[in-house]
Amino acid sequence: MLNNARTHAAVVGRNDIVTSPVVTVPNKFVPAGDLFYDVNVQDAKIINLLASYGTLSVTHQFAPSAKRRRGFFC
Repeated sequence: MLNNARTHAAVVGRNDIVTSPVVTVPNKFVPAGDLFYDVNVQDAKIINLLASYGTLSVTHQFAPSAKRRRGFFC
């Protein structure tokens, strides 16, 4: 998943997604709700996409107390 400015990406392993529960999240376009994987934020790694070519820059890993965040469509 990319941020709005497309400067950073959140990367989550497939095992973290597969083991996450599916939740319904209503919104203004789909009042009945869209289905999302409720992935634990701790499992995401934030990658700086503007880092030098050939280097992987993990800019942030979430603290163990971080809340869960929905953000991956089913």
